[in-house]
Amino acid sequence: MFTRATLSKSERLTKEQLIASLFEAGQSFLSPPFVVHYQITSLPDRVPAQFLASVSKRKFAKATDRNTLKRRMKEAYRLNKTSLYTHLLNQNKQLAVALIYNEKKITSFNDIESKIKVALSELISRI
Repeated sequence: MFTRATLSKSERLTKEQLIASLFEAGQSFLSPPFVVHYQITSLPDRVPAQFLASVSKRKFAKATDRNTLKRRMKEAYRLNKTSLYTHLLNQNKQLAVALIYNEKKITSFNDIESKIKVALSELISRI
């Protein structure tokens, strides 16, 4: 059902209560250049995972730089989420995930994609 490489609205983490609970009670790990926060929870939509991309305003004052990085992060997640989704569907779990970019320079899409692959494989091993 969710094996297509899309990032629909139902797959985005937008509910304030879920985001607050993710950062308060969820677990996290560092996978440079990202800090990955995750929590196994029941989501309101019938999706395996909901995703949030965040870039610090303190490190990137220009909105265009933040938007560029978030766009690259979302695209890399969209292209590489299938292994995470199949793992979650096999275990019958739902997951809230937040990726926070934690570097001071803008990196290329290829670098971001390779780092997201590493972060997702680490996330799968932790679940």
